[in-house]
Amino acid sequence: PLIALLIADLAKFMFNFVLMGVAAYYFTYIAGDEGMLSTYILVTNIFCVIGAYLSKTLSIKFTTRTTTIGVMAIQAVLLIISFLMYDNVMVVIVLMSIAMFGYGITYACTPALYGDTIVYSEWKTGKNAAGWISGLQNVPLTRGIIISACLAMGNFSPDIDPAAASEELKRAISLGFMIIPAAALIIAVVALVFGFKLTKDKVDQYAQEIASRS
Repeated sequence: PLIALLIADLAKFMFNFVLMGVAAYYFTYIAGDEGMLSTYILVTNIFCVIGAYLSKTLSIKFTTRTTTIGVMAIQAVLLIISFLMYDNVMVVIVLMSIAMFGYGITYACTPALYGDTIVYSEWKTGKNAAGWISGLQNVPLTRGIIISACLAMGNFSPDIDPAAASEELKRAISLGFMIIPAAALIIAVVALVFGFKLTKDKVDQYAQEIASRS
């Protein structure tokens, strides 16, 4: 379960880091308005905070695991739709804002999932590995390689006039802005569905057995 969660967590961060890193290129070379970037960042961050705030309510209603998997799947769908409509800037902003709402939810849910693996680990091994497992949430992720690869696919050059950006460049930027983050989320969903089998009932059972040992 911990390995599956690590894969999903890295994919989640890849979604956010790559998406935010490519946003400047999207608004410069596709939207043609660099000034919209600040508005986009403000709106998506507001949605993200709201999502984080509502995550507890959703986790109580659907369980943390189910909420995380379901929201990530919805995010991936939203990003794919955005790619199909990448030249419609307002639609992209709306869909990306909803996707970032989902990121706020999954970001807030992840520590609880790590908590489940801590309980499972202690139940299985008899040792409390809370510090080590919690520290794994800080594994670094390099986004530069992914962004550079997408720009190279579109033959990007800093000298290109944004107004004269080719369709090839626009699609390459959109690929990095939408499809790659969507692919990362799909990987996360698969990892959690097939690798993270810790349900709320199981974790409660493990916690009771750990308490009884003491």
